[in-house]
Amino acid sequence: MAKDIGRLHSFGIGVEATPGTVATIDAWLPVQEANMKSIVEMVKDDSWMGLIDEYSDNHITKRRTEFTAKWIVRSKSIAWILFGVFGTAGAPTLVETGVYSHLFTRANTNAHPAYTVIHDNQTAEEQSLYAMIQSLKLSFAVWSQAKFDLTMVGKGTTTSTGTTPAYTTADEPFLISNMAVKVASAVAGLAGATPFPVQSVNVEYMKNLTQIYSSALTVGTEIVEFQSQHNQNFNIVWDLELVMDTETYKTLFINWTKQAMSITLTGKTLVGATKYNTLTLTFPSIVIEDWDRKLSNNDIGMQTFGFTALYSVADTSTASALIQNTIATQYV
Repeated sequence: MAKDIGRLHSFGIGVEATPGTVATIDAWLPVQEANMKSIVEMVKDDSWMGLIDEYSDNHITKRRTEFTAKWIVRSKSIAWILFGVFGTAGAPTLVETGVYSHLFTRANTNAHPAYTVIHDNQTAEEQSLYAMIQSLKLSFAVWSQAKFDLTMVGKGTTTSTGTTPAYTTADEPFLISNMAVKVASAVAGLAGATPFPVQSVNVEYMKNLTQIYSSALTVGTEIVEFQSQHNQNFNIVWDLELVMDTETYKTLFINWTKQAMSITLTGKTLVGATKYNTLTLTFPSIVIEDWDRKLSNNDIGMQTFGFTALYSVADTSTASALIQNTIATQYV
């Protein structure tokens, strides 16, 4: 039997045209950590049978798969994840020759995109259908790389064959050195706002999935798979750390002042005549819910903030994401 290490495993995702129907792979993910975990729930039969033994039988009631992964935020592959987070991907807009922008906005529905997730390694190939994004956490820290943690939930794994991993070329990793964080009283003011230096930012999008299990309607078959899966309430929380050299943001917290905020990551290599790969996360209305100061005898004072993103009626949005890269086709 073949034995392999994690580096020989490959994971791919493909958007399903019909939830639960296998899709072709749209992107192979250059992960740093990943796992497809099978989760089985069952009931046990503890009927009295004149014996001291506690159980005499068991039946599977629910089965699903949890796919977790961590990897670096890259200019092309991250867009496939953002599509699943927000639910809507706009048509590409030409920025300049060979460079396009893609806008991701939140679809106001409980049926966001579903994926086929493929796990390929030296010993087997498996797939999970009807996989949806449970949460996405983006972590941008000056002492590390731009990274994200992904959790998806799908149906139980089945055997698959015939896929060959092929990773996207020129999928540039974003660097924290080229990150710009801005605040303004409204979205319109973000373009002209001056970026301020931070030490770290963590943003988490939560989809709060629920699975609906129904009777199988098939004689002789145990109920093992959910019939449908749905995202529920959409919420975003995040935190930010910066040097304690200004009272500006503490004042915003004390006064519960709503602000617009954006985070932009920019690549280091031109992909057009004048343009770079970029990722911009925009939040039309955020409120600081927590503020704390870190002081010690010998270290520079730091301050940390906890935010919640609010729905802005004026902007009809809680959050959006804009990718600028060389992909000319729509992420759907």
